[in-house]
Amino acid sequence: MACNPELSALISKTLKLDKAVWLKDLTKLEGLLPFAEDKAFREEWAAIKQRNKERLAHHVQVTLGLTVNTNAMFDVQIKVGCGL
Repeated sequence: MACNPELSALISKTLKLDKAVWLKDLTKLEGLLPFAEDKAFREEWAAIKQRNKERLAHHVQVTLGLTVNTNAMFDVQIKVGCGL
C-alpha cells in the first residue's frame, strides 16, 4: 500500500505484523475486527483518512484548479489499463 503509508503503518502497528505479511494474506486483516469499536483506533483511522482527503484536495486544486470540500464523502476509483 505505497499509496497510503500512514494507513499501512496503523494496520501493521495494530496487527503487530509486518506489512508484507498481511498484504500477502488478507485474512490477517480480520485481526482488526476487535479494534472496530476502539475509540483511539477509530480516531487515528479517521485522522489518517482526513489527512489523505486534504492531500487529494490540494492535488486537485493545484492540478485542476478545483476546490474540493474535504468534509464531503470521497469515492475515488483508479483504473489501470490492461494493455488491450
